[in-house]
Amino acid sequence: MAAPLTNTVHVALPDGCDLAATHVVFQRFGEVMGVESLPLKPPKVAVTFFDVRSAARAIEALGRSYCKPGPQVGARKVKLAADAPFDTADLAGVSSVDGEAGGAFVLEFYDIRDARRYQNRAAKPAAVKATRDAGESAVELPPGLEHAPTAPARARRKSTTASKPETRLPAAVPPPGLALPPGLEASQAVCEVLIHGLPNKLLSEPMMDAILQQAGFTSDVVVGFSATPGKPCGKVAVRFSCEASARRCVAHFA
Repeated sequence: MAAPLTNTVHVALPDGCDLAATHVVFQRFGEVMGVESLPLKPPKVAVTFFDVRSAARAIEALGRSYCKPGPQVGARKVKLAADAPFDTADLAGVSSVDGEAGGAFVLEFYDIRDARRYQNRAAKPAAVKATRDAGESAVELPPGLEHAPTAPARARRKSTTASKPETRLPAAVPPPGLALPPGLEASQAVCEVLIHGLPNKLLSEPMMDAILQQAGFTSDVVVGFSATPGKPCGKVAVRFSCEASARRCVAHFA
């Protein structure tokens, strides 16, 4: 069932039915945020759900001749920085993901409450940073540090992808005084973890990079990953440089 781009439906109001009764009736399709009368004839009401999937169920069950999509109420999209915290338990509530320059990404949620929750999270670090910057600007640097060079920014690793799972040999150590045979100089141990049940729209490289970073897996332990879309959900094979990180990944996504 494809969700409409709105959480609101316009419904013909039967004779003798008031707003309270309409609210109760439409609760069968999902949590109702509100019901209000529309200045139309014949009489109609606007029923607004928290989740667009609830509106889709109402339209499918009642038919478009009686129940039609109305304008969206509330924001469903949230822009997050690449290092913004994200709870993997919320993956099923994301309808789409769009990557942006600099590693930022825009999440579109089905439910406006999820979008509001992440919007509030994103606003708090910005407020804290502004307060911290204001405090730091009021402190004078000690003599000799006014023009101290800044540390170079650490380059962000771009994850590699592969069409098939990759297995490599453990690192070889040659006897003293002997060089490694050609082709074994850069061999590296790899442990692979297969994660099932991820929405297809979350399998893009920027989104998977952000999900792994938020789970605590840095570029030091992630060798690469390859994603495979499916119906209705896909899977991703993540390759780690050590068994301990692979086991931690299994426990995290279990």
